[in-house]
Amino acid sequence: MAFTDSESCAGLHAKGNIAGFTDLNRLISQSTANSRSPTYLLMQNTGSVTLSGEVPHRAPVLTRPYIIAAYKTLQAENACLQEALQKTSGQTSVANADDNSKTDPQSTEKLKKALEEVNEKCEDAEHVEAVIENYRNELDASRQKLEKSAEFHEILNERVARLSRDLAVERRAVVDLQSSLSEAQQQHELSTNHFEMRLSELTANLKTYEETHKLDQQTIMRLRSPQNVEGEPKDISPLAAVSESGLAFHFIDFILFVSSP
Repeated sequence: MAFTDSESCAGLHAKGNIAGFTDLNRLISQSTANSRSPTYLLMQNTGSVTLSGEVPHRAPVLTRPYIIAAYKTLQAENACLQEALQKTSGQTSVANADDNSKTDPQSTEKLKKALEEVNEKCEDAEHVEAVIENYRNELDASRQKLEKSAEFHEILNERVARLSRDLAVERRAVVDLQSSLSEAQQQHELSTNHFEMRLSELTANLKTYEETHKLDQQTIMRLRSPQNVEGEPKDISPLAAVSESGLAFHFIDFILFVSSP
């Protein structure tokens, strides 16, 4: 399918409307300077323009693929021109803003106020950061103290456990000592009672021996007295019949009795 001369030009102008009609004419003039440019070939073959600017006789109609290729080339060139235009517009707006800020005192004051606000916010942020750092340091110190306290608590628990074990051992030893003491007290009481009983018995025997010894001495002295007449009956009591040998025997028995347990 082939396009007519008017349809191809209308399509080209409609698609190139992004950069404007002036940019399209400039693109056409730049493209016509190169004899190998698709734009030049397209315009030459369609009879739109010539190098001299005159309209020649109508050339043969091109095929559709060639027109599409030339159209895509025009689109690429138009996109490049639009990017350049946008960059130029952006630089112009920035330059105008800079000029306005330099010449407008209100803009300068606004910028100063904005800068002061930013500085204040930075100072506040630094202050908050310093406070947070202090809190972090305090938290670290508290954590270290807590760890030391936990270690000390563990040491105290170990000491308490050891002292509890020692106390249990001491309590068992005290119980054993108390039982031994009670047994010793019982034995002491028994020994004391036995000793007192033996002592009372010895005291009674000693008194008996003393009385017997006195009676014996009296009897002996009476018998040895020269006043006694021969042939007179002698008054001899049962106690007086004890001889000196019997008294010695009783004394030895007393000594053995005292020394016995």
